[in-house]
Amino acid sequence: MRNPKERAGVFSRLTFCWINSILQIGNKRVLDTSDLYPLLDEDKSRDLTDKLEQSWADEIRGSRLKGRTPHLTRALMSILSWSEYALILFSLFIGVACNILEPLLLGLLLTALLNTTRAGPIEDPMVYVYSGGLCASSLLRVLVLNQFNSKAQLMGMRWRSAVTGLVYKKVLRLNQKEVAQASTDHVNTLITHDTQRMYDVVLKSGLILQGTLELLAVSVLLWQLIGFQSLTGILFITMLIGYYVGMWDVCLKLRSRIKFWAERRMSVISGVVENLRYVKMNSWEWLYRDKAGKYRKKEMQAIQQKSAILSSFATFLYTATTVAVFISLTTVAVTGEPLTLYNIFMTIALMRTIRLSSSSLFASGIKYMGEFSAAASRIQTFLQIDEYDSLKPNKRSLTVTAFVSLNNVTCHWGRTNQETALQNLNMRANAKELTLINGPGGSGKSTLLLAVLGELPVTEGSILTEGRMVYVPQKPCIFSDSLRENIVFGRPFNPFRYQAVLNACNLQKVIEKLPDGDLTLIGSQGVPLTEDQRVRVGLARAAFADAEIYLLDDPLSGVDTKIAEQVFDKCICGLMSKRLRIMVSRHLQYVERADQILTMRSGTIIHEVTSPMMGYKSVKLHSVGDDRNVKSGRGNSKSVEFPDSEEAEIPSVVDRPVENDSLPCPVQGKTYWKYFSAAMWDPLIVLCALLFFLFQVILIAPDVWLLYISHTEYNLMTSEDTWYVYASLVAGPFLLVILRATVFVSTALRSSNKMFNTVMEAVLKGPANMFTKNPEKATEILDSFSKDVSAMDEILPGVFLDALQGACFTITAILLPALLNQCLLLFAVPLVVLFVLFWGYYLRTARQVRKLEVASRIPLSNHFAEMLRGLAVIRSHDMVDEFTDDVYQDSHCQTSCTAVILEAWVALRIDLLCVVYLAAVVFGAHLMNVGPAFTGISLVYAIQMACELSIYGVKRCFDVENYMTSVQRLLDHSKIESEPGYDNRTQPHEPWPSAGHVVCDNVSLTYEKDGLRALKDLTFSVSAGEKIGIVGRNGSGKSSVIHALFRMPEIEGKILIDDVDIKGMNLQRSRQGISVITKDPVIFCGNVRCNVDPFSKRTDKEVWEALDKVHLKPWVETLPKQLYQDLAECSAAFSTGEKQLVALARALVYNTKILVLDEATSVVDYKTDRLVQEIIRSKFKNSTIITVPHRLSTIIDYDRVMVLDNGRIVEFDKPETLLKKSDGYFAHLYGSQCPT
Repeated sequence: MRNPKERAGVFSRLTFCWINSILQIGNKRVLDTSDLYPLLDEDKSRDLTDKLEQSWADEIRGSRLKGRTPHLTRALMSILSWSEYALILFSLFIGVACNILEPLLLGLLLTALLNTTRAGPIEDPMVYVYSGGLCASSLLRVLVLNQFNSKAQLMGMRWRSAVTGLVYKKVLRLNQKEVAQASTDHVNTLITHDTQRMYDVVLKSGLILQGTLELLAVSVLLWQLIGFQSLTGILFITMLIGYYVGMWDVCLKLRSRIKFWAERRMSVISGVVENLRYVKMNSWEWLYRDKAGKYRKKEMQAIQQKSAILSSFATFLYTATTVAVFISLTTVAVTGEPLTLYNIFMTIALMRTIRLSSSSLFASGIKYMGEFSAAASRIQTFLQIDEYDSLKPNKRSLTVTAFVSLNNVTCHWGRTNQETALQNLNMRANAKELTLINGPGGSGKSTLLLAVLGELPVTEGSILTEGRMVYVPQKPCIFSDSLRENIVFGRPFNPFRYQAVLNACNLQKVIEKLPDGDLTLIGSQGVPLTEDQRVRVGLARAAFADAEIYLLDDPLSGVDTKIAEQVFDKCICGLMSKRLRIMVSRHLQYVERADQILTMRSGTIIHEVTSPMMGYKSVKLHSVGDDRNVKSGRGNSKSVEFPDSEEAEIPSVVDRPVENDSLPCPVQGKTYWKYFSAAMWDPLIVLCALLFFLFQVILIAPDVWLLYISHTEYNLMTSEDTWYVYASLVAGPFLLVILRATVFVSTALRSSNKMFNTVMEAVLKGPANMFTKNPEKATEILDSFSKDVSAMDEILPGVFLDALQGACFTITAILLPALLNQCLLLFAVPLVVLFVLFWGYYLRTARQVRKLEVASRIPLSNHFAEMLRGLAVIRSHDMVDEFTDDVYQDSHCQTSCTAVILEAWVALRIDLLCVVYLAAVVFGAHLMNVGPAFTGISLVYAIQMACELSIYGVKRCFDVENYMTSVQRLLDHSKIESEPGYDNRTQPHEPWPSAGHVVCDNVSLTYEKDGLRALKDLTFSVSAGEKIGIVGRNGSGKSSVIHALFRMPEIEGKILIDDVDIKGMNLQRSRQGISVITKDPVIFCGNVRCNVDPFSKRTDKEVWEALDKVHLKPWVETLPKQLYQDLAECSAAFSTGEKQLVALARALVYNTKILVLDEATSVVDYKTDRLVQEIIRSKFKNSTIITVPHRLSTIIDYDRVMVLDNGRIVEFDKPETLLKKSDGYFAHLYGSQCPT
């Protein structure tokens, strides 16, 4: 399909008729990207990026020769022809000329009308000449300014596309040292924020030029036609522009404050959403609601200040010219110059000509220019940093045998080499060998692999390699494509190799569960995979590549133990056995299979062995008990993990993302009503709406008074009373408009805050497993709390106010001439009907294009994020060229172009309707001979409507609907079903629990309505202070017993704690009676004290004592602020074991009587495990302990062990008694794990 613009004629291009077919399709059915026109050659991102790349290279060379700083702007200017810039400027100049010409023609028309007799018909032919010229000038202005707006936006889009492509290509050439220095957030800002400034700058610079030219022209004309006295009004406008510019700077500072507090608020909300079950188990809902509310309050204070400034901008938009006219005419009257009808209406007409161009839009253009300059500076700095290509390690080609050799290698992080990464490191790995590298966190293991890859520059020494290398990172890189393509990764498909890889990586059963098998889309846009499935896909990708050298960065740390052993045997020691493998791992069970074992610390090798038998013992001696982010392996003791079912690690089938084939629904009226009713009583909404329109009617009072005094005698015209009345008619509406803006914005902000609180409470009261069942729901919630709340707070109030004020003005501009000449109603009614039809016809398609535009932006953003995360993987697989091609995704440009042209299409037609109405006003006035005064005021309003309706009003209306979708999403989230029990006010007699006696009576648990029962009629009793272990195979109901104690969800039957039925009391209070430690403990934002004593019920001394008992006091004492150290700054330094100890300290400080451990030590090393178990036995000896163990050795000395199978108790007795039953469940479990 060809783009119809290529063969469109002059008329079709001027009126944008060539896009009609898309509008027709969009009004008949759902639009698809295939319905959009292909991009023109000049709009394609590949060509634009190539041109900018060449232009930027020329700019750098030229700048070096001339000794100047290279500028991105110069390079951007050269990618388009000068004829394109000339055409845009010509359109702008013609539009400005027409804007100035219209009040001049109005003045000539009024002069001609004043020379005619009022009673007789108008015979002067010049009246009709001026009238025709006025209409022709408006028509020409409409045509050229719409061309300027569309071309400026398209040019900005080309600049954005070229810069985005250039930044993408630069990212693909960065080494890991520069990536770490630049930071992902910084590069994301370049792509999402700074490149958008390229799009805005062309149109905004046009606003500055237009405003400047019109302001100068109006100043000259007022001086020439009325006198220098009239320039006092221009002086006021100039001062107002200074106010706008100054206040924009204040707004930017306030925006920084808003962003700061919003980030703090989001850090709290993110922690809650990501750990909702943990929060609810600890009854911290209101604690974190209040903490988020504290940041929200500070955020809202800054938003209110910013909104007050922006509401003043909206006030001046509709009152500034009235005040300027008052100042000019008052000055003229005071100096003794006569005020004529001509003087009055020329002043009004000329001042209203610059109403938009001299408003906050002009100042916003200046602001955007500053932002563009800063963005261009950041981008050009990024484009000049070092690249990857020049930093590859030395390679030899003298032999075909693969090897890796490092000789006295020293590497540094940071551009100034301030941080040593590797120091004087020597090693050699040969073909067919498995080299295992271990050591504590931060010892340089991963850094060594990056250096071998060439991703980290070598400061001293040399790295020699032979053979093609493939890299597997610890955090797997999954790209948005089918599972097969993620494994094949651009290589020729070999079905035999492919099947062998699937078997070696245990992916067959995963594929069977996927809706489309291995053709199922995975990644950020597809079916979500579990962490260990993602790891296995990454390993499968490496295995399929069949490289000579494999660099494996602890890939099995996130994989289930049994699956990890199988993958290690079949893949790493199977398919890859003939290859050179360097593997980072801290799991001792792999040591026996290694040919060479290296132990690292502080960036150097401290121990090296080549005998596996010696290595096993040596590694145990040299390894440091550091469990940071490590999932422990088996080891050689009886403390082994439960055998996991093969089926357990495969997730249930997840519905694939489906396209919404229905037409995008407009925001419903009830959404608007709920938005305002959140802040005020319903009848007040109606009253405020009526007053809002009434105030607009009052705004025309000064012009009506001027019309009156222009017919009075000179003595009356110059009297003080006349001007006092005029001054009060200017000041009164001015104050009313301020009141209107203030009331509206404050109401909108109250609504916003109320809705935020409602959604926050709905999420906190929601089911604990709602994000477990649907992980995408968590992303949606966080997106709403971030983007939707921001749009509702900062953008919607101003946009909504502008749209309502624009609508009020449009109604006034239509009704005022019609009231002065009732015949105009015959034209006004059909024109309004046509306006509604055009708007509805456009809107049905525009909504769909907007949806496609957003959808096309998401894959591009995700592609960039995936690319940035997987740079080392992409380069090790030689996929740079393929990913460079993926950068040239024109779908977003395609939808953006379509949106721009559709907006121009509707704007032109609405403008033409305004021109028709203007013609009706002027010629209707002549036919009815209403007189020059009525003709003048009617034309002033009609001209102003023709200038502003499409450019400002219509766009604002579309923006309102766009941002109201944020309100709609928040309203949807506020409907999350609450857990029962929050509203129950029943509290137990304190202290409760005092002993810790637990009784379960006929307890059953079902997670889903009408679903299978996870627990079936459980009845048992736990005495106060008793230690109980709960064991069983996966799916037997172990964790469900824990969930039942915490009423997640509500149970059937009874659970009594110290003879109190927990179902009969407040939900949070019942959970507060039990302390829990899970396998994934959480450190929330806040200081150490707040994490140990979240409710601030204990003294500092008691907190220190609790920390001392869990052996954390020495570590906390090393922190700069000790108990009051903000953990947001050092939470990454917490190991998993240390987080467990913090949770234990929390239980100690509250003297808990019931402690529940749900696989609490499954992800810590043995040293930390022993410490945790020692603390539990010594410090909680008087507490009831209920443990779901990860290692059987932790419960072998408990009082009793409960064995579950299929949700029922099959054994419950002392562990030694159960072990004596040779055919018993527990004996079988223990024997299968610990045969010795």
